[in-house]
Amino acid sequence: MLLQLTSKVTLNEYVKTIPLPKSGSDLPTGTKCLIAGWGLIDEDRATNKLFETRVSIYSRRKCTLFYPHLDWGMVCAGSFHQLKDSSQGDSGGPLVCNKVAQGIVSFGYDSPPGVYTRISNYLPWIRKIMKE
Repeated sequence: MLLQLTSKVTLNEYVKTIPLPKSGSDLPTGTKCLIAGWGLIDEDRATNKLFETRVSIYSRRKCTLFYPHLDWGMVCAGSFHQLKDSSQGDSGGPLVCNKVAQGIVSFGYDSPPGVYTRISNYLPWIRKIMKE
């Protein structure tokens, strides 16, 4: 879903724009990314603070072992050794790699990796909607 704002936004140190990925770009395995959200902590503790953590992109081949239905509109990321991942309540949040919005928190199991919507796969649709 894309949202159209009803008024202009004042950009400052707290409110900034972020670039979209280049058309059809894919993320190399191991790319370092940031995720952020207000989701559950430790699987059961709610928070009113915005948390962020670093994750890495998983290879598509490795990810299909966890998610056999993975398609080109999805990308996997997580920090397997440190068990860092998005959580329940983080859905819709950003996956930012190299200061570019590459994904949107989508779904996952109780441990990494998580699955993210791959923004570059939907650029034609995004551009079409923005023109309208």
